[in-house]
Amino acid sequence: QNGSEEDWIKVAGADLLTQPVELRDWLLSLLPEKELVVGSYIYLDGEAHVRASAAMDAVVASLTSLRPSTALAYLSSPATVYPIPEAAVEAANARAKAAPWWHLPASLVLAPLKGWVRSTPTPPLCLYSGISIVQGPNYALAKTLQNWRVMVAQASGSMVSAPMAPTSKTESVMHVPTVARGVLGFQAFQPLKAFEASTASTIMALLLLHDIGNPNSCAHPNQSFHPMQIFLKKGVHGGLWRFPYTLDSIGPTACIFGFFQ
Repeated sequence: QNGSEEDWIKVAGADLLTQPVELRDWLLSLLPEKELVVGSYIYLDGEAHVRASAAMDAVVASLTSLRPSTALAYLSSPATVYPIPEAAVEAANARAKAAPWWHLPASLVLAPLKGWVRSTPTPPLCLYSGISIVQGPNYALAKTLQNWRVMVAQASGSMVSAPMAPTSKTESVMHVPTVARGVLGFQAFQPLKAFEASTASTIMALLLLHDIGNPNSCAHPNQSFHPMQIFLKKGVHGGLWRFPYTLDSIGPTACIFGFFQ
């Protein structure tokens, strides 16, 4: 109580990577008469993101086994592989056929505009492949690990909110100059939309509240749909699902447009 602000800063909080058990125990002790909602939202650059996701996973896996009423919350990433509505695939195909005239010279001069993988296995799920070379394997593994936990936890009886979050102008995105220019150049490609961070966070918070408060929400367990279909429910995709090209392939062209924003 008598320490300075700097003294308090030194001992405040916890390190998830080195203190996952302590964090789990602290969460267990919080308001035992209430239903806890735990959000796994940590992002770190490089391989640290994988370690952070693994640590978050260990905490929530243990927490839900010891406190089964605990609900989990995630922001699913569009840069993984997951199902999307058939109508979105049809829209993407239609946009590819009706592409503006300048797409062809841009594809020849700057970089080929490549379509993303569309597949329809049985049962019919239209799979979207959003894996990005620019974001790298660590990001793909970290976010896919979270997708696995979403499906396993819901199948085990937990309430899990995991709406797809849009591409947003967050610090983690905009601190890389080339990526920032590409995001700013999105508007040249319809119907892509990069959200302001404050707008995206507000929308995703409202979706979380909806999932918690609505017993008919897809976030609740005992659903009749395919486990992966939770990722196509309430997705705020920013036009990505209805866009015919991969984000990696439009990168050079988008960066040039971004220079003028």
